[in-house]
Amino acid sequence: MKILLFVYCTFFVSSICTCQDVFELQCAISSLQGLKCKAYLSIDQNKNGFLRLQIPQQKASEKTIIDMDLIPASTTFFYYPPTNDSFLFIKAEVVKKISGKKDYDFNYMDVWLKKNNKSNGKFLPCTDSIPILWKFNFGENVFFKPVFAYQEKPDSTGYKFSGVASDITRARLLNATELTREKLSGYFTNVELNSIRKFTATQLNTVRYRNRPTLYCITTTDVKDKSIFEACKEDSKNINDFFRDVANFINLTFKPIKIEDNNYNVTSVNTAIKNLHPKKNDIVVFTFSGHGFSYRNDEVHQFPQLALWEGDAESQTFLRASTLNIESIYNSIKAKGAGLNIVMADCCNTYVEMERYIDSIIISSMETFPRWNKKATVNLFENTRSSFLLAAAKKGQLAGSTANFGGFFTESFWQTIRNNLRNREESNPQWLNIIKAIGERASTKAPNFICEDKPCEQTMIYKVN
Repeated sequence: MKILLFVYCTFFVSSICTCQDVFELQCAISSLQGLKCKAYLSIDQNKNGFLRLQIPQQKASEKTIIDMDLIPASTTFFYYPPTNDSFLFIKAEVVKKISGKKDYDFNYMDVWLKKNNKSNGKFLPCTDSIPILWKFNFGENVFFKPVFAYQEKPDSTGYKFSGVASDITRARLLNATELTREKLSGYFTNVELNSIRKFTATQLNTVRYRNRPTLYCITTTDVKDKSIFEACKEDSKNINDFFRDVANFINLTFKPIKIEDNNYNVTSVNTAIKNLHPKKNDIVVFTFSGHGFSYRNDEVHQFPQLALWEGDAESQTFLRASTLNIESIYNSIKAKGAGLNIVMADCCNTYVEMERYIDSIIISSMETFPRWNKKATVNLFENTRSSFLLAAAKKGQLAGSTANFGGFFTESFWQTIRNNLRNREESNPQWLNIIKAIGERASTKAPNFICEDKPCEQTMIYKVN
């Protein structure tokens, strides 16, 4: 059963000549089993934009509003010679629910537009069945076959082709004067609209991102110790690249904070944490890559001490003054009140005289632009309210790394999460399952190396709050 998709469209040209098409939609999304809904769609000349889907409830005050992104790479053009029409297909991908109690299990909405040659060639909502012109080869000849929705006809090869039914059933042009707070309240929250009474399409693009969370990424990296600096630099780069991709993908503000070189010390770490003032929806990530150790006969601390100095420790007093325990850092960050806290240390957890081991395995590099499951990414990072403390190795163990891709643990962290987000079928990944998979991935690498005349062991330890 199909949901009806009504589209009220408007073409808006801003004062700076940036073309912005604005539509108000009532929708028929097949995956929602006939439930009637409306939407606000904003799309520019490059077919970039967003959609706000409103699903009415029995009580008007409980309407569900879902934020969706247009996927730029998904735009597809179809040309139909009999009528000289062109059709544009775009996918809208669910980002997150921003209002309402009820959840709806769907990830995409199909948006079809039709070029109206009588209106300066603009793409306007398509309100009828969409004909698809199929191209197929038969012997040495090429045939083109137009087919409409709900119509199936076998060609001479025996294959069947069917057209596409439009979700759009009506269209009404809005004008700029209709972008009022009253009209838009069905698609934006009161916090987003604030106290402004009238808007432009460009302003509404800004409104959408006005109160987005911030992702703070603090990387503390030993880049001077010649025995490990290459691996540590890779850890810092990979973590920054990964979380920058996450932030860009779901439109978060990304704020990297690097502690390295001459700032690599206890004071800088304490200052960075002191200066953190996250809001309740923000995300704080703290990572350490360097030397770590445990004190002998210390049963209180199972998580490693971080060696925040360069060179040899001058004395026991100097060593203790230049060291912070990762669990202490975790407790301080958690107390700041961010929605999601991730604190992790890729370092050894042995006694001070044991060295971190290095190898030279090469693996694939980070993706330059992620194409993940957007709903899953939002659920994992923005919608999670929890704190996680992770360390590469349990007490008495070394932490492995390579000069080419960094620590086994750090590489396992971002690779495992990235692989989960690639899954198009799972939109609600669970952190505990991912954490266990991170530990398993890192631990499988360790036995390939020798530590003290026997295969190495590396067992991740973690704490969830």
